[in-house]
Amino acid sequence: ASADTPALGKPPEPIAEHNLLDSTHGGRAAAFIYYGDGNFENVYLREGRSWRKVLGTEERVQTVNSLSSGAAWLGAELLVVSYRDAPRGQLLALDTAGHARVLVPQQDWAINGVAPIKGGFLLIEVSGPDWRARQFDAAGHLVRAVPLPASGIGIGRVASDEDSSVAVISYSGW
Repeated sequence: ASADTPALGKPPEPIAEHNLLDSTHGGRAAAFIYYGDGNFENVYLREGRSWRKVLGTEERVQTVNSLSSGAAWLGAELLVVSYRDAPRGQLLALDTAGHARVLVPQQDWAINGVAPIKGGFLLIEVSGPDWRARQFDAAGHLVRAVPLPASGIGIGRVASDEDSSVAVISYSGW
């Protein structure tokens, strides 16, 4: 154990916390490092044994505060919700080199999370007390709204992966 070394090096601050996300088939991973509750995260990507920082806190990524996961792998791309210049969130796609592009721009509803599904992804969104889930193809085009109660629910975790067209969406109501 004394020969073990931290893959991301020594944490830059004693209060740094890590949130990890691996890809469906285990070939890739992402690390989201933040410095205490409510702070934005640095994003690191791993391919093979190598880690590199691809987004800093200025991108305003906050996966840890999402009820339904603020990031997901879709093939070789990492999808993350960014709040930079988008207070309701926009969905970015990061390639293996760490280049980011806007996949879904900011809309009228706030983006709370993203989950992979075969051929695309689900976006979990909130507007005041109302929540919804919408399915998009891999290019970011709307496919459909998932039929859930129109109001009176809060969406939690989504169990899904990019190899299946089936997802389980948890929600509770009042």
